[in-house]
Amino acid sequence: MSDLDPLADDLLGIYTQSGREVTYVTDGGETRPYWPNRYLQALKRAMAAGEGGLVDFVVRLVEQPEPSRGFHYLHDAGRLDISVEALVADPTRTYHRRFPASAVKAAKARLREYGYAAVDDAPVTSSETSVAQPAGKAETLVAVPITTSWGSTLKLGGREMTLTGQSWYIVAIGGLRPEQVTRLNGAILDRCANHASPQIGGNHVLEALLETGLYQRTWPGVASPGS
Repeated sequence: MSDLDPLADDLLGIYTQSGREVTYVTDGGETRPYWPNRYLQALKRAMAAGEGGLVDFVVRLVEQPEPSRGFHYLHDAGRLDISVEALVADPTRTYHRRFPASAVKAAKARLREYGYAAVDDAPVTSSETSVAQPAGKAETLVAVPITTSWGSTLKLGGREMTLTGQSWYIVAIGGLRPEQVTRLNGAILDRCANHASPQIGGNHVLEALLETGLYQRTWPGVASPGS
């Protein structure tokens, strides 16, 4: 599996989009943002197992007899477009052929069952264009815990982040202490200073994690690229 595998990137995007765009109501009646942390933990283990582990992870999710609790949260919020099933059912994805026919069939069947048109019936919006970002003023990211009040574009030091950069960054800071986030922020900006691109991409975040030694804290048990 490549360092920035498109499938892994889209699966990480489900985590970040869910947390920023989906809410659920607790048994006590409290409305909370839905950060699928168990999903993220399982995804990290799958990434550590390599390409086969990542595909197996997806297949297990879509072929299990009953949908996950997270699927129900997405359904209730009208956001099945960011479900794993929607990824698997979308033939325009570059990795679509990596899924067995049984998984694609199961994903489409579940989407139909819950009232979401499968790809062969109607287009499924890709994660690269379906990010319904919250309205508001963009903010500069600082060393604070994740919130859902960020603006439409995440920024660091005045530089906007690409969708890939946002996915990697949000997952990274979710496992770091505030002082480590501060160190990571500085390393990312140092990396960007040496590149002509005006945006912060996933490669900048990954390189900064490696440079600061924070990669293993973010991805415990996953071998660093090049090791």
